[in-house]
Amino acid sequence: MNIKLFLTLLFIHYYTFNFAQESRRDIKQKQSEQVLAYKADKLHITLLNSSYLPSSAERMKKQDEKRRAEKRLEVLNQCSTLSIKEHKIKFSDSDLEEIPDEIIALEKLDTLVFTNHRLKQFPSDLKSIENIRYLNLSQNDFSNKRINIKKFKNLEYLDLSDCGISQLPKGLKKLKKLKVLRIGNNPLMNTKRIQKCKSLESLNLDGSSRVL
Repeated sequence: MNIKLFLTLLFIHYYTFNFAQESRRDIKQKQSEQVLAYKADKLHITLLNSSYLPSSAERMKKQDEKRRAEKRLEVLNQCSTLSIKEHKIKFSDSDLEEIPDEIIALEKLDTLVFTNHRLKQFPSDLKSIENIRYLNLSQNDFSNKRINIKKFKNLEYLDLSDCGISQLPKGLKKLKKLKVLRIGNNPLMNTKRIQKCKSLESLNLDGSSRVL
């Protein structure tokens, strides 16, 4: 065979082989680039679609705040007496388990009637606790609860009738201005401490077990 022809064929074969190899590498590289581009596009789309989450959460928060505001307004509208100017609130007969924050936050409240609800705790966190003179929480279930009343320094009238309490409120004797105490229809175990309430002018223990 002619040496030139042999070398020419060898060169053609070598060039063809290298070209095929490079083509395969190019194809693989392009495929990799396409995969990466696809993943990047998919990630970008995912991020774009996820961008609604903060605004959605914000909308949900605003809707929740609106519902709470409407609920508070509904609650306060049920008050038969609601005179912020005169610092008096009367709210009876509901299934509330706690006093609304709007009432808790009042700082100059001196009269609070909150009867026949389902309070779980005695409201010892009232902002106006030292200003309240008239407090009626009758017909709430404070059974198995230890009531501490000592912070109500200016209290003149207290009604805890029909509240299921078995012990007198703690700090009762420290209420130097207390004139009226209504605590009937309770399974009281001992009422001797009432004798220490020197300022009392009226006492109602009707229907309560007692030892005086």
